[in-house]
Amino acid sequence: MRSAMSVLFAVAACTPAATSRGRPAPAPTAQLPPADTVLAPLAFLVGDWRAADGATIHDEHWGAPAGASMIGYSRSLEGAAQVSFEFMRIANEAGTPVFLASPQGRNPPTAFPAVELSPTRVVFANDAHDFPQRIVYARRGDELAVELHGVVHGRPASQRWSYRLVPRT
Repeated sequence: MRSAMSVLFAVAACTPAATSRGRPAPAPTAQLPPADTVLAPLAFLVGDWRAADGATIHDEHWGAPAGASMIGYSRSLEGAAQVSFEFMRIANEAGTPVFLASPQGRNPPTAFPAVELSPTRVVFANDAHDFPQRIVYARRGDELAVELHGVVHGRPASQRWSYRLVPRT
């Protein structure tokens, strides 16, 4: 009986017909505000991306630029275990796209201003950071190449992934 009541309560709570005060819920906004001209060229990042590295699956998602920001996140899974995640944002800061990285949800985020931008490639850099110092995104059709470059233990280091666009289901 308690199980049936729990299901009934969950269904009622998720019903979009009314808010907690009994008024109709507002209709969702049909359109995002347009991206500002600084972030619009980064629309090539938008989508759900997946790469596999042995037993590890890497997912990265970028939402459409809207207003003065883009929101993204990534996670890496080994089997059912999440081994890492990152919250990401690209913001227009004084006319420059700035990648704000929060690996493992770290706050404050680390800022990487764009130093190169073309219709299918962007390079973000922060030479004061250890690793990475450079973050490179390059799109070729349904492939998104991601490279990280920097210094680890005083030596140059890099990581590369080749993501494929994943259809939304």
